[in-house]
Amino acid sequence: MAGSVLSGFLGRRLKMKTVLTGIYGMRVFIAAGFLILPKTVPFAFAATALLGLNGDATVAPTTGLISRRVGVARMAVVYGAIFIGHQLGAFCSALLGGAAAGGPWGYSALWLADLVLSAAAAAASFLIREQ
Repeated sequence: MAGSVLSGFLGRRLKMKTVLTGIYGMRVFIAAGFLILPKTVPFAFAATALLGLNGDATVAPTTGLISRRVGVARMAVVYGAIFIGHQLGAFCSALLGGAAAGGPWGYSALWLADLVLSAAAAAASFLIREQ
């Protein structure tokens, strides 16, 4: 919740696409940390805190961008479609992640996929044209 509120405040001062790019960029660094840093208790606490702040932080800038693009009247339908897409993606990620975790790379394959997808999301967010 704190990450969502913070991103909402940042969205009032910065371009929302910049805030969204930063959020996805932070996810790239978290995933990279899981790939290259030693798995210690302090790292686990730091990574968990960052993931917690980052989890719902995309909501405020995403809804702001959608409402500016399509208007408040159509925002609920567009955001609902995006939400359903995210739920389907989460289901597929959990299913494929569980299968990949038992493979030869273990959880490293999951963090590598997360890193690549987060980098793609950051790049796509950066390319958004705000009105």
